[in-house]
Amino acid sequence: MGKIGNGVNLQPSYYNNGDVDLGLDLMKQYDKITTIRLEIEPFVPIETVKRWIAEIKAEHYTLICTYHRYQDNTSGDINALMKGADWWEENYEELSKAGAFYVNLMNEWGSIATTSDQYASAYNKAIQKVRNVYQGPIILCVSFAGNRADITYNAVMGKTPSGKKINDNNIILSTHIYGYSLLQTKANYNLLASTGKKCIVGEFGDTPGLNWGELVNDAKNLGWPIIGWAWNGDGGSGTQVFLNMIAPQFQAAPVDYQVTPYFDLIYSKL
Repeated sequence: MGKIGNGVNLQPSYYNNGDVDLGLDLMKQYDKITTIRLEIEPFVPIETVKRWIAEIKAEHYTLICTYHRYQDNTSGDINALMKGADWWEENYEELSKAGAFYVNLMNEWGSIATTSDQYASAYNKAIQKVRNVYQGPIILCVSFAGNRADITYNAVMGKTPSGKKINDNNIILSTHIYGYSLLQTKANYNLLASTGKKCIVGEFGDTPGLNWGELVNDAKNLGWPIIGWAWNGDGGSGTQVFLNMIAPQFQAAPVDYQVTPYFDLIYSKL
């Protein structure tokens, strides 16, 4: 599957039902990008996702594939997580024919109210289902979009009120860093690192609020790979468009993509 290194996120699902050019010809010009985290909405046809994977792997990038359903970001509903596990159980074998990748079980599962017992219990059920088809490292997003390191730490270490813990040892912990990540601190990153599990920054980007850049530096100093938001994606219009490193937004036919002013801000951190 390759070593997870620094890189970028791609979110092509929202354009032409995913049947788009990924802009990899431009990406190849920037050698600090070694890893791609690919967000996959369940409505995209599997053959389209296979094409994305095949094209990315043909360029020798390390690939993380993430089940993503934007309606369920920061959800604490176990049914939402289990839908992700069901999707992997149903589709991993077919997707893996296109190339090897790490499984990020679900994007940003866990609400601000999710307890460590609930986090451990839900992930134990979901991981067990994914293990029916995939034996590699499973990436778990730190609870509440990376803001509840304490919840994830307690679930991994068995320091929940009931003593329940995440049973699977072959996991990677992924936090997300933005300016509005108000509960994130260097101390929390040290807490995650103390679990002994590999940790990554699955997303980081420039948004108003905290000094996100300083937090990214803290993670880098711990030796964590960092993955910027975003090469291209987010759909629709408005402020999110300005978080894209290239323009225009994903196109159905090959296009002369160009880097945006936002590009240097993210690339300089890699």
